[in-house]
Amino acid sequence: MTQEQLKKQLVANSPPCVKSLGGELTEIDCDQGSASMTFLIPLEFCHSGDIVQGGFVAAMLDATMYSAVVAKYIDVRAMPTLELKVSYLLPSKAGAFSVTARVIKAGKSTVFIEAHLFNADGEMTATGSSTARVFTAAA
Repeated sequence: MTQEQLKKQLVANSPPCVKSLGGELTEIDCDQGSASMTFLIPLEFCHSGDIVQGGFVAAMLDATMYSAVVAKYIDVRAMPTLELKVSYLLPSKAGAFSVTARVIKAGKSTVFIEAHLFNADGEMTATGSSTARVFTAAA
């Protein structure tokens, strides 16, 4: 499967939870094990006025990290998260976001990933790291 075919497959199979966040896969790089996504978060996902609820911030980071892992392994069947850490650097206000993620280390069945969330002004508002178990078609 080519990188472009993989991207089309990921877009076509985007889960409803990612769609509800306005998530769109914009780039994957199979050689680097990286991915980028954009999100559009409405006020309905906020508290304290226009501050995005932290679980939605984590979801944006997590969704993009998943795409990075799929880019690296290609034939992922399941990827349960073993650990997820999110650092909230600035308030993430309702609006447009971009996330970049990359695989830090990939083993046979365990992967370490990191991601960065940016607001529309290019400010990094959160970072995430994750350890996950990867189940592939070969496993």
